[in-house]
Amino acid sequence: MARPHELSTTTVRIQLPDDFLKSLKASKEKSHAGTSIPTSDTENPVYRELLNNIYDAVIITDPKGKIHDFNHRSLDFFLYSSEELFSKNIKNIINGLNDTTLGTLLVNNSNKLHTFIEATCLRAETPAVPAEDTVNKLTLNITIYLIFCIRNISRGKEAEFELKEAHNELAYERDLLHTLLS
Repeated sequence: MARPHELSTTTVRIQLPDDFLKSLKASKEKSHAGTSIPTSDTENPVYRELLNNIYDAVIITDPKGKIHDFNHRSLDFFLYSSEELFSKNIKNIINGLNDTTLGTLLVNNSNKLHTFIEATCLRAETPAVPAEDTVNKLTLNITIYLIFCIRNISRGKEAEFELKEAHNELAYERDLLHTLLS
């Protein structure tokens, strides 16, 4: 049994009835134009449902970083149009990411190691924002992709900065009081 905070590699597969998938497909919109992942995969209603219901911005790339697909939240987060985002490489929007890092991410995921990155993301015509990125591997047919789930942590970083400032101010006041009483 896995303990809290321990990685578990156990997977349970659930086969959904075909009529559920057909009804789900009828109720969902088609994938956005421009995706370069094979149509049979991106029109799969479960794939599209999952991608568009993830809270984080999700970008799917090939191992070299070329963007092949993303969810709608990515457009809101990065402030690019679909066409602009498809023309980008993940290395151009996650500051510090390079070919070596992409290779390491691929190896980590091949070895069932999950990777968490704290980085700065570059957005269209706005200041860069701090973000937490988790990276996973997706294999569709025989093609390997990297999935970047990206979350804006600006508010958390601002709160952390304010907390450090308050702590430093209290330490200064304590030292001042200690000096006055000595």
